[in-house]
Amino acid sequence: MSQHWMIMDETGGNYYSVEYSAGRYSCSCAHWQSKNDRFSYRLSPGPCKHINAVSGAKVSVRQRKYGHIVRLR
Repeated sequence: MSQHWMIMDETGGNYYSVEYSAGRYSCSCAHWQSKNDRFSYRLSPGPCKHINAVSGAKVSVRQRKYGHIVRLR
């Protein structure tokens, strides 16, 4: 079973999609994709700020105040 969220960036300009499936998170932002690309020389796997917001590790003030985290079905 997978879960999906739409998260607004801190600047308020872009929405990104976060998916949780099979025990792993993935994000549609370019930062996460470049960090987790197997063929990149800068491989340093880990979560981005959008995944941290969904998992509750670090939520920005704007995301908390204005509810910029939307769970999709």
